[in-house]
Amino acid sequence: MDQKICDYLNGLKGGSFALCRGVLITFVDGLKNETDDFSKEQRATLEKLLLQLSTQQMTKQQFEDAIADMKSELDAEITLNKVKTKAAAQRISEGVTKLIINGLIKAIPG
Repeated sequence: MDQKICDYLNGLKGGSFALCRGVLITFVDGLKNETDDFSKEQRATLEKLLLQLSTQQMTKQQFEDAIADMKSELDAEITLNKVKTKAAAQRISEGVTKLIINGLIKAIPG
């Protein structure tokens, strides 16, 4: 994961996020192990969004909206595609929901 993203995440305060910071980094880095193109694209998108957030190129609301759009795309992928991609999309969707939506967004100031 980009060092700017790690520095940004490490700088966030709050009990709820402190618990999931390491898990979030592990989750994003773990997406490297997914072999399908869809998962690779989602990892790149997630890293891009985190980088934009960490460099203040987007607001908390823009980030939250982009993550909601990403979640919708993942849910559509789960519904429409073959088993291997479906399983990968489900894992990413669950991780995005648990770690990003329920953890990171609450910890972002503003």
